Order: sequence, then C-alpha cells, then structure tokens
Amino acid sequence: MRIISGRYGGRRLQSVKGDWLRPTSDRNREFIFSYLGNWIADTCVLDLFAGTGALGIEAMSRGAGAVTFVDQMTAAVRVIERNLRDLDIEGQVYHREALSFLKFAAKKGMQYDLIFCDPPYRYQETELLMSMVMAGPLAPTGLFVFETGSREKLPRFEEWDIHKDKSMGDTRIIFFGMKNGRQNCDLSGIV
Repeated sequence: MRIISGRYGGRRLQSVKGDWLRPTSDRNREFIFSYLGNWIADTCVLDLFAGTGALGIEAMSRGAGAVTFVDQMTAAVRVIERNLRDLDIEGQVYHREALSFLKFAAKKGMQYDLIFCDPPYRYQETELLMSMVMAGPLAPTGLFVFETGSREKLPRFEEWDIHKDKSMGDTRIIFFGMKNGRQNCDLSGIV
C-alpha cells in the first residue's frame, strides 16, 4: 500500500495482517481525493475506523491541516503510529471504538471539516453512527465520506445532502454534507 499523491506521494505504508482489516484500495482512494480536489487544503480531518491510517495520511499528504485517527484494534493503532513515525508527521491517534469517540468528541466540542468513515461491511450501528456524526463532530459546512458494501442499504436522513454516490466493484463511496450548511460550503474544488 502506498500514498498516491502529494507531499508523501509514492511512499509505502505499513499494513496489518488479518481478515478484519479491509484497507481502502489505491483506486478508491484516488477517486475520493480526485473528487475532493483542492478543497482538502487546511481542513481538519477525522479518520474513523482508520485501519492503517491510509485515508488520513493521504489527506495530510495533500495538504490537510490536522488529522485525527481512531481505531479500536490495538494492531491498527500500532501500525498508524508507525506509519506516522516513518513519515515524520504528526497526527492524533485514539485507541477507541468509533461510537465512543464520537460521543467524546461531541462532549469536548471537537469539530471536523472532513470525516472519513470506513467501517467493516455489514456494520450494525450505521444509523446511530451517522446520527452521532450529524449531531456534533461534523462542521456545518463539512463533508462526511462513507464507505460501505455496494449492496448494503443505508438509512436515510433528511438532514443529509448526497454530493456524490459511486459504486466501485464491491465498494460504495458516498459523500454527504448537511443540508443546512450547504449554502455556506465552498465546494468549488469539487467536480
């Protein structure tokens, strides 16, 4: 696995062995970041279910201002910390379950311009997770990038706008924004 573009483009990332990890493929990361374009510059990013940290590190490589990584698996947290150390970059790493972190972030008033969320396929708490993202950590003009299985049904929320919804093989990538924040959201970098 490698960083696709930006300051650290071409650099290799360490991975974790195990069937519980399903890293975002290079092809899917390329789609995500091509869609985001220059919008990502100086954003505050949250990488939930971070795994290897590839999405958050790619965001840093392309100019994100700060990235927070969250994963509940000890092996994943170790590999994220190693990848950050190998690249000599800083990021906050939390060894926590995603819903627990979202509750903590809302309580602390933490907000993010961009939230990546790549839970295991058939994740059972999707509706709760999405409502918690909407209720706190996602900035009103922010984007929520959700990866899921291409055949999985998602709950519908009237508060969400779908900016882009694309299936790529077995993966579906959806870019959400909050309707009440869209008029103030500068999406000029997004094609």
